[in-house]
This record gives sequence, C-alpha cells and structure tokens, in this order.
Amino acid sequence: MIDYGVPTEPWERPVAALLSSSCQPTPSRAARQELDQVVEETLALVTQPDPLTAAFQARLGLTALDVAADYLVSGVRDLSAAVIAVASSGAYAAREALGHHGLRSQRTGGQRQAVAAVLADASLGAGCLPEAHAKALTAAVEQAEGRLRTRLAACRQSRSAT
Repeated sequence: MIDYGVPTEPWERPVAALLSSSCQPTPSRAARQELDQVVEETLALVTQPDPLTAAFQARLGLTALDVAADYLVSGVRDLSAAVIAVASSGAYAAREALGHHGLRSQRTGGQRQAVAAVLADASLGAGCLPEAHAKALTAAVEQAEGRLRTRLAACRQSRSAT
C-alpha cells in the first residue's frame, strides 16, 4: 500500500519512505541510498519554519534519525541539528526532542538547556499552572461565566415574553 500511493503533499514522500524503510527486514545498499534521500527530504521539511507544525517536524525528524540509526547515512548530523532547532520553537516539539534517546548525544549542554527552557516556559508537564497563569485563567473563566449567564437570562426573558 505504501509503495503504490501517489504523494500529493510534500511531507507524504518522506513519511511513506520512512514507513517503508522501517519495514525492511535486512539492511541493503539500496535501502541505505534510499535513506540518504529520505534524510535529505526530511531535513528540507524540518528546516521550513512553521510553528503550527513544529511538533510534526520534530517527530518526523526523530523518526528519520531512528530509522537511519543502523546505517551510515549522510545528513544525520544536520538533521539532528535541525530537530534541535525546531524543538526550540515549541513546547511539544521540545518535549519530543528532550525525551529522544538518540538525540541526547547530538546536542550540547547549552542546546539541552535552551530546549528545556521552552518546555518549562510552557509549563508542559509541570502538573499545574504557575500562579500568574492560574489567576489569569480563573479571571477569564469568571468573566465568561458572567457574560454567559447574562446572555442566557436575556434569552429566557425573550422566550417568556413571546
């Protein structure tokens, strides 16, 4: 099914190739050459700045690194650097990159701290909101509740008047 689909989006080709490569029973020279190409295509996608797809970009890059781990694939160092860069742009991408075992040896202490700071700033995985954010959220909910009650009361009055 993977081999017979026709990719219509730029991200579909590397995704299909990674799926196909991960299903290969034994490494071959052709598979390695294919992975060189896939790593290049993945790198091209990961380096396109798009905050809305940062988590997808990070996961795609990490998957390519995982599949390429058993091969001597060119571009792996560049892809690792690109994944670390995209991880600095969003909390979900940062969480994926920090938790990836293969990326640990590729990043510096400074890069790890920068990515961890993105995660901490977003409070992702912190268990609770920081006090200032909790207060702001509570105030917004209370304001919305008041407006909703006023609106519902007006609707009830207009129904009973008719």
